[in-house]
Amino acid sequence: TSTSASLNTWIGALAIDPFRPGHVLYATDTTLWESTDVDAVDIHWCIGANGIEQTVVLDLISPTAGASLLSALKDIGGFKHNDLTQSPTDSMLSDPRITQCDSLDYAANRPLTIVRAGRAGEYYRGGFSTDGGNSWHTFQSLPTGDGTVNAVAISSDASTIVWSRGDIPHYTDDTKTAHWKASQGAPLGLRVVSDRVASSYFYGYWNGTVYMSNDSARSFVCVATGLPISMSVHLYAVPGSEGEVWLTVGDSCEEDHPKVGLYRSRNYGFTFTPFTATGYIQSLGFGKPPPGKKSPTLFIQGVVNQVDGIYRSDDEGVTWQRLNDDNHQYGGASVVVGDLRVYGRVYVGTYGRGIIYGDIAHSSIVAENTQENTASVFFHRNSLVIGAVVACCVTLVIGIVVVVLRSKRDQMEHV
Repeated sequence: TSTSASLNTWIGALAIDPFRPGHVLYATDTTLWESTDVDAVDIHWCIGANGIEQTVVLDLISPTAGASLLSALKDIGGFKHNDLTQSPTDSMLSDPRITQCDSLDYAANRPLTIVRAGRAGEYYRGGFSTDGGNSWHTFQSLPTGDGTVNAVAISSDASTIVWSRGDIPHYTDDTKTAHWKASQGAPLGLRVVSDRVASSYFYGYWNGTVYMSNDSARSFVCVATGLPISMSVHLYAVPGSEGEVWLTVGDSCEEDHPKVGLYRSRNYGFTFTPFTATGYIQSLGFGKPPPGKKSPTLFIQGVVNQVDGIYRSDDEGVTWQRLNDDNHQYGGASVVVGDLRVYGRVYVGTYGRGIIYGDIAHSSIVAENTQENTASVFFHRNSLVIGAVVACCVTLVIGIVVVVLRSKRDQMEHV
């Protein structure tokens, strides 16, 4: 028999202590369970770690002012990361308290204004902040929708918010009362992003077609057709470049369609140019431009020349440099974003290992961490797990490897 253990939730690993009879640990989708008397008739279980949970990252933003990073997480909402080397002293983002935060965005020209959308159980919630996430205000109403899509976008000047919840996107220009109005001409399920310069422009993708609005989301028109049809297509508007939109394809449901994962538009989404060296791309992010250049650095998680990895491009996607290697896949990446204030810095959200971030390696770092240094980028060991960056998170069990947080520096070791 057993007491106080959840034995039926995604057991991912089991570890038997060879030096302590009766000592066993196993991991689930929620935490790490521990027993010291499995050799007894009555087995007692307790939580084997303090505040540990497998954490899936759903969205990340790195605004140009305020905190370096804000995260949207499954199960535990998300955090504002003021210091990447320390767990945040603030609790999870609240007002509203969202158990699962699906989407984040910030106003490009007013970067301390941030919006987020998510859910708490069966209830959908959203809110906004005007001080970089220090305080939040709940939207007083919700747009209609069935929840198949749950994404929020804000215009570059913070005047318009668009929320997609599986129905037709809805917009509001009044954050206090949030009177949501349906966007005309937009199909059901359209996921919308905002132009990072022109405040009245928004873009969306659905079923092989790109839609554009130039009237603050009041209406959308079809501007491009014949693009890949997939549920894993995403649009990204480029910081500092009006009318420039990139499109990524994570997979394709069309067997005869070229397996190209990256497309670029410089004319408000009317035409897209494919990057044929790329295969399927899971995520795209923009970082601070390289020295002497104006276009932002590109970061992707995906396939380049038939090799899957995390890549950086300093020349607008002409060439790519792989930043990880086959021994450092981090369980796969759900989202990748660059830092627009620090050249070369990339944040990688994973499907269970929390958030890692990488910087261009300096000689002192390379000397101390030669095994971690690949393609001149050092991925910080003390941020491999969100618990190293966020309070009360994460230990992860992958296969039979248990990643454990330890010491004030939140370093990790494999046991």
